[in-house]
Amino acid sequence: MVKGLENESWNLITDFDKISKMAANYFKDLFSSKEVSNCDRLLASFSPCITKDLNRELMAEFKAEDIVAAMRSIARLKASGKDRDIGEINKMSIVLIPKVNSLKSINLFRPISLCNVIYKIILKVLVHRFYQVLKYYIEDDQGAFVPGRQIIDNIFCGI
Repeated sequence: MVKGLENESWNLITDFDKISKMAANYFKDLFSSKEVSNCDRLLASFSPCITKDLNRELMAEFKAEDIVAAMRSIARLKASGKDRDIGEINKMSIVLIPKVNSLKSINLFRPISLCNVIYKIILKVLVHRFYQVLKYYIEDDQGAFVPGRQIIDNIFCGI
């Protein structure tokens, strides 16, 4: 457990409520959107990559079979919530993970969210949809990070 953190003025804060507020403010600012200048001009230089049909597939409402497939793909021994309590099914915990051993400042932590079943189902459906679209754009010679391919497969491309 963290006993204290330094604030922006390098003062050590040890009060739990003040540390919590400092963490909340830091991550709220970190993950807030910032205005990007000339973004429209930059985006105008790219032609659309995804066809209207593929975009419709991505934007379609979830179907019952999509949800069932996602639920079946979740590991069997994973509980839906604490002791399989249905009230816990839609809750999420956020934990701060240290990036280094010396924890003096809030910017040395990264948040990780521990999501329950609802989030996992939504994410699995979206990942499946994106995979269906990305297969049209990933080249045959990309070996890493593609299911069913290995980076060693690229050796055969070079021969």
